[in-house]
Amino acid sequence: MTDREEGRNDYRYCGVFSPDISSTASFLCRNQSLTMSWHDGGPTYNDYFSRTRPKCPPDDSIGTTITNHTEADEGYRTSAVLFHDTSNLSHLIAPGVKLDLAFVQSVLSSTGPDTVRSSQRSMWDWADWRVGVSKWADGEPAYYPWLEWAVYAPAAHAAGAVRDKLYASTDQAVPLSCQGTSTIRCVTANHPKGVTDIIHELERENQAPVACTLHEVKRAAVLTVDEVSVLQDLVTWARSNGGFKFREEAGRSQEKARRLLFQAMDELLHYDVAHIVLSTQHHYVLLSLSPTYQFLISRLYKINDSSTQLQDITDLVLFYAHAIVNPGAPYSQQPDSTSGSPVFRVSIPAFPPHLFQPYEALFRNGRLTHRAKLSPVKKSTNPSFPALSLRFHGDGGLNRADADVVISFGRLVFWFLDARVVAKTANSPRASQRLSHEFKAYNIMWAFQGVAIPTLVGLYTNNNNGSSVLILSHAGAPLGTFEALTLAQRRTLLSHIVCLHQTGIQHNDIEPRNVMLSPSSAPVIIDFDHASLDHICQGKSCTELLEVAQRLGLNLADELGRSKPTTPISPTLVAILASLYFLVIRFVWGKT
Repeated sequence: MTDREEGRNDYRYCGVFSPDISSTASFLCRNQSLTMSWHDGGPTYNDYFSRTRPKCPPDDSIGTTITNHTEADEGYRTSAVLFHDTSNLSHLIAPGVKLDLAFVQSVLSSTGPDTVRSSQRSMWDWADWRVGVSKWADGEPAYYPWLEWAVYAPAAHAAGAVRDKLYASTDQAVPLSCQGTSTIRCVTANHPKGVTDIIHELERENQAPVACTLHEVKRAAVLTVDEVSVLQDLVTWARSNGGFKFREEAGRSQEKARRLLFQAMDELLHYDVAHIVLSTQHHYVLLSLSPTYQFLISRLYKINDSSTQLQDITDLVLFYAHAIVNPGAPYSQQPDSTSGSPVFRVSIPAFPPHLFQPYEALFRNGRLTHRAKLSPVKKSTNPSFPALSLRFHGDGGLNRADADVVISFGRLVFWFLDARVVAKTANSPRASQRLSHEFKAYNIMWAFQGVAIPTLVGLYTNNNNGSSVLILSHAGAPLGTFEALTLAQRRTLLSHIVCLHQTGIQHNDIEPRNVMLSPSSAPVIIDFDHASLDHICQGKSCTELLEVAQRLGLNLADELGRSKPTTPISPTLVAILASLYFLVIRFVWGKT
């Protein structure tokens, strides 16, 4: 196999470069390479960006479905994709000084400042493949280092130089929010925020990196429907009259595009940025949010064999520089609670009386607020406890598919009642087993729900991908230390544990982090995913009871002798009585 068949360049540049390649004493020679370092006396940005990039690794993938992501409340205002000439991006920092295409071109056509550490100066010498960049793609993540090396990292480096020259031309210091080394980082493992694959960010010394631009990378086959690129379709639809109303359109290609846009929207919200690059290994588009919260999309850029390569990279550098000097959240902090269609649908069996039928659920993960509509179904799969047969239809999109349990907060909205809840989401089989085990424990402890433990709302299963969500009532504020409890609270907590032991439940992890203080200041025990369900309590000689009593500063024998634990009143009866009380208030005094 030849170098060309492997995607390598047969010839390498060496010599002196200038903007006018044809009039330069440059020549091609074999087996020599030029160390690319953008500093005084070296080649210009313009020279470097006009070089042909190496071919990408071959793609043997087949088309697949894109995960259905949720829509946040904040994102409901985004409903259209409008075409935007990226070269029109601009940002005025002082009278007569503006970041625009002309300014970027002036920097790229001259020798700019060196903004990268010396050890990285030769990392973009395309004559030799960079270490860590594979020539073969055995999966989508294999393309991330290649795209970083061949396209996005050099543009991020140039964007930092553009920023520095921009502020230097006004004799201003770079604002603190814009300071840092402009760089690109691949995300190939689970990340705390979002599921983006490449991040353009500012690295500040001794500070956490700040995201500027996100890159959602998909293999070309994944973003293809009927042999047509979804990215190309997006640009075509955006050019149509009124743009692409992606919440209204229907069709195979439109559905894949809509899912891609919803994923982009989730990531913009998570990272508090307004710039994202949608990319395959062959093409990319530049996507940003307008002041009216609509998507603005650029033309389709070709990575290899582009007849406008230098102009393409100039637009990308302008896009990056615009993201650097325009930091901040794309949406307002307050979600729109009156938004329309649901994020994902949930079906719930009819639960008489219909007065108590929940109709909506809201779940919050960070700044993302996920809405869920509850619709009745005719037949319950668990008649003995119909409220537990809820089913999710669609993916919550809260985390990567290989993540462990993710905890979100939200509320269940009834006709006239509003209950705070905690949603525990499992996306892996092991995590789903944990939730299923905890669900069984709550079923056994049903008599103590709402008193000693949270109230179980249900275990929801996603029929599409096997993920599951366990929803419980919000139990209160977390406990810091056992020492913070009063004597009465300590005795109540120990009494609760004794009651659970009598039902066969041993918690196995009684720690302050697993105890909450309810609004009435009564301790509530949470997290039963490691509990034993067949415990036979030995009373005064029970190991867990002895250990808990010792940590609480209590004498177990004395506490057991004080009084026999009693079964609390059914939480269902409490809910019904409370609902009837509020119903009377509602009709007597009107809505409050």
